[in-house]
Amino acid sequence: MLFTSHELQSAAGYSDRRHFLQDYKSHGFPINVDRKVMETNRYRLLDMVIAMLVTELTQYDMPSSVCARLTNRPNSEYLEVQLDKLQAGEIDDLIIMVPALVDRDMDNFATVATTWEEVIKYAHDEHINFFAISVGELIKANSKESGKMGAVCPPFKYN
Repeated sequence: MLFTSHELQSAAGYSDRRHFLQDYKSHGFPINVDRKVMETNRYRLLDMVIAMLVTELTQYDMPSSVCARLTNRPNSEYLEVQLDKLQAGEIDDLIIMVPALVDRDMDNFATVATTWEEVIKYAHDEHINFFAISVGELIKANSKESGKMGAVCPPFKYN
């Protein structure tokens, strides 16, 4: 699926697309243009998920600069693999765990879980402090609405 900057702006909770684009460039959000289609930028599902993380984090009254640092913490390569599995129906849910601290050794912390039991394991057994944000159901619902995988989606609905 490819998304427009307007869809990312809506998912990130910004009322103005220019304000969103300015913030993501100046603060260093891990959002990158995938390709251009008819002279407009298109973004991947990974970028949409980052925009969704921004919405969740701003609900804690975090400024854009802090949200940008936090959205850079999840392992984006592993997240992209899990997003592919979610779209293929191999997994049922996707929970992103944004670590609160990065000064610890986090080599064994995947930052993405597919069940809430995995989330509890990291929090309880390994004593890692993080924000857990579920995005799987929302992604699946919007994928079904679009009707076509790999096409440009209709506007992404984020509640």
